[in-house]
Amino acid sequence: MVRYSMDFIEGLPNSNGHSVIMAVVDRLSKYAHFIPVKHLYTAVTVAKAFVSNVVRLHGIPTSIVSDRDKTDGQTEVVNRTLEQYMRCFAGLQPQKWVEWVPWAEFNYNTSTHSSTKFSPFEAVYGVPPPSFLSYISGTARVQAVDEYLQDRDEILKELRHNLRMAQDRMKSHADQCRRDIQFNVGDFIYGQSPPHPLNFRLVSDESILLPQPESILAQRMIHKGKCRPRTEFLGAPIEDAPGRMHGGSPKHTRSSSLRTRTL
Repeated sequence: MVRYSMDFIEGLPNSNGHSVIMAVVDRLSKYAHFIPVKHLYTAVTVAKAFVSNVVRLHGIPTSIVSDRDKTDGQTEVVNRTLEQYMRCFAGLQPQKWVEWVPWAEFNYNTSTHSSTKFSPFEAVYGVPPPSFLSYISGTARVQAVDEYLQDRDEILKELRHNLRMAQDRMKSHADQCRRDIQFNVGDFIYGQSPPHPLNFRLVSDESILLPQPESILAQRMIHKGKCRPRTEFLGAPIEDAPGRMHGGSPKHTRSSSLRTRTL
């Protein structure tokens, strides 16, 4: 893991002096570390926590994105899912959630991620997570151990439920903004960039490759969600957008002046 996003989940119930969770997520595998920190935290305390919990296990990363607005869309979805997941978890154990953070991290990293189709654990280590057997009450001879393992199973049950709820909520929100559009090769479309009807070629289920006419300067790859079919003027010939290239830039000619102003 070399690229991380880092987010802070604040305003949690005070548990043993901690009211903030620093969530560090590998942007490729989605493997996460949940690190309880105390408020007010400083750059020094954050750096020490990062070294102790992340660098110690995975080495020094090549980049860290700590501002959510600068992350890519997929990382932002992961961060929001984690925030809902951890807030539900902290609400379940408002006084003792710090004690159960390792199990919350374990449950998240061993659950299948919708975008990768693997659990973060398998994406990092190359093998499925080890099977986890529920505790059979009364097996342990020490009463304190028996009670702890029973509490652990109850916590894990709630954690799995909370994670599914958070994932379903984020999926429902994303589906509200998603359009199911199907295109065929040879169709004409309108795209946000460039705003001209062009032939295109499907590159994947979600991406479209546009031709690059000499008269248009635009990116060639756009998401199909930014396109809509061209239905008007069916059968009419479609010409390239006007403009001639001059020195690598489009050259436009002025036909008339509508108004002049002298400064």
